[in-house]
Amino acid sequence: MQTRSEPASVIRWFVFLWAPGQSAACAAQITGKVTDSSGSPLEYATVAVYDSSDSSLVTGVVTDGEGHFSIDPGRKGHFYLKSSFIGFRTATISEIHIVHRTELIELGNIPLQLGNTLEEVTVASVRPEVINKIDRQVFDAGSFQSARGGTKTAWLISSTTITMLLRLPVTATGSIPSSI
Repeated sequence: MQTRSEPASVIRWFVFLWAPGQSAACAAQITGKVTDSSGSPLEYATVAVYDSSDSSLVTGVVTDGEGHFSIDPGRKGHFYLKSSFIGFRTATISEIHIVHRTELIELGNIPLQLGNTLEEVTVASVRPEVINKIDRQVFDAGSFQSARGGTKTAWLISSTTITMLLRLPVTATGSIPSSI
């Protein structure tokens, strides 16, 4: 009967526990820092690695609070990198070649230039035709299509939601009372 030697058993356990951690440490890494044109880091900028042969997305990350990123493309090959951020032009770094799975490629600072800026912004809104309040409904008669070019009386008559049984005076805020 064969017995195990104690040192060989310890070495096997060491290799068994050590090897999985080493496989991650041996992965190729592409690192860098995304900044604006003044050198300030851009937090949450996107960085994506594409395969040069077919332009397919390989992997991507978002930069940390200091603009740093680290990407493992997962395999050897020829790649290019695109970095983008809202309001900035996309920066492309081509000719990234990973020959060994243990390579570390440091791209340094990747400055992004400001994109097109707007000279003027116009914000327009439309008031709702009907406003539901706690104790009543308020109708904006002027915004109804049937009231265009007409009078309040014409609007009330043509409105399907209001039925007038008696000829009562009708008032509107800021106007002279009229009757139907």
